[in-house]
Amino acid sequence: MYEINKKTGAVKCDSDGVKKSKTSHTLNQVPMVFYDRFYQDAYTVKNGQFGLSNHAATVVNLLGYEAPDMWDESVISLKSI
Repeated sequence: MYEINKKTGAVKCDSDGVKKSKTSHTLNQVPMVFYDRFYQDAYTVKNGQFGLSNHAATVVNLLGYEAPDMWDESVISLKSI
């Protein structure tokens, strides 16, 4: 996500001329509610400051897959069975 200059429509760049990513949206804390009657013993919910970017890894983990290392961490820790 990039910030666009409203007057020119150009992508805003930093002082080196490199496109400046806008991360404020993905770093905002966003509530996540778990309602799980069947698999609640298969994972634990971590304590911490998590944002919207952590939701993707969490959903992937809940589907039974490992999230890529390049993603922000999941809100849950899967337990070994």
